[in-house]
Amino acid sequence: MAFAVFILVNATLLIRPAEVVPALDSLPIYYVLMVSGLAMTFGRLTEQVRWTSLRENPITACVTGLFGMVILSNLVRFDFPLLKESGIEFLKVVLYYLMLVAVVTTPDRIRSFLRWLGFCALVNATLALLQYHGYLDLPALKVLERVDYDDEGQASVTLQLRSVGIYNDPNDLCLILGTGFVIVLYQVVEGRGLLRFLWVGPLITFLYALILTRSRGGFLALLISLFCLFVNRFGVKRAIPLGAMAVCGLMVVSGGRQTEISVGQGTAQERMEKWKEGLILFTHRPVTGIGVWRYSEEVGLVAHNSYVHAYVEMGFPGGSLFVGLFYFASEGLRARYYRNPRVRDPAFLRLRPYIVALIAGYGMGIFSLSRNYIVPTYVIFGIATAYHRIAANPLESLDFVLDQNQCKRLLMTSVGVLAAIKTFLLVAAH
Repeated sequence: MAFAVFILVNATLLIRPAEVVPALDSLPIYYVLMVSGLAMTFGRLTEQVRWTSLRENPITACVTGLFGMVILSNLVRFDFPLLKESGIEFLKVVLYYLMLVAVVTTPDRIRSFLRWLGFCALVNATLALLQYHGYLDLPALKVLERVDYDDEGQASVTLQLRSVGIYNDPNDLCLILGTGFVIVLYQVVEGRGLLRFLWVGPLITFLYALILTRSRGGFLALLISLFCLFVNRFGVKRAIPLGAMAVCGLMVVSGGRQTEISVGQGTAQERMEKWKEGLILFTHRPVTGIGVWRYSEEVGLVAHNSYVHAYVEMGFPGGSLFVGLFYFASEGLRARYYRNPRVRDPAFLRLRPYIVALIAGYGMGIFSLSRNYIVPTYVIFGIATAYHRIAANPLESLDFVLDQNQCKRLLMTSVGVLAAIKTFLLVAAH
């Protein structure tokens, strides 16, 4: 029952039925489902935040640590109204993550959850495409008209696909489309029998919708996702030609603005300017940051880079914890851990490269978006945690704990990420 309620929580959150059917707007569907799910899983939630459990699950430790930094960043400024608002909102995210880990506890459940997640992505893509081609007329789905100017000042209008709720921006929509693409690709490649080819239709739908977003960030995220999948599934030697074919194929079917990737002009330079301004603020408050939700107030716009955003708003500790989500998710999915004698399902064990691809693609997608405090970001890490807890060899996974060595590696990784961002700005920003 708790798993079924959790699926409904995701459907309500990701599809936003009230935006499709306005009559539902007054009904607190999401909150009722969320509270019901929390009541059913309360014992398993509290167990996860005990010290012994946090030590064995570094991703969960980073999530709860980020909640502490969300509070601290505004507490030191005595901004109690913002502290209360941001703290409550991020607490909802933490509770969602803990519920995911609490209910997705078997191979069948994680595959079922991924199929439902793919279904939610397909609904978003279908609604957006129906609006784009004139079969729907919903204000929430109105196509974005982007105006670009060439060197001579001539304007050109580009229509960009967008969907409901969280995905009302083309770049955000690409996050769920890329996630759905990888999930469906797993069903096609690793599934059994002829029924797996029924997933080819959704696969094409995701690709077509992603192309119509005209999002460069989404295009790059899909490329990174596919390359990481090829490397982890087929090895480096076969990944290089497969990756080259994927790039050529996507360049042919996409074309236009989406493949005109350059950091030398346009929105790329505008965003890098905001990164630079934010990093100047970071040097003034390197420990606790400027405070969560204050980036746009200080700079005039959000960072459009989740990593910069984390360091600036929550200081070096908060930025390190955010980077730690990706570090521990990647480290936890290393192949040496996955020889669990209790798991005898080859198809489930072959899911690992696809989860790596989800993490890599999402990590690339939020390089041009500030999405540190929303649920979809933590869906990815919840899946990684759930998979590791199910599939890891109980003996070898004892090495993957939050100890002094892992903390040192995280510290070095965080310093490396900061240095890489600053080097990139020195080279690319005018």
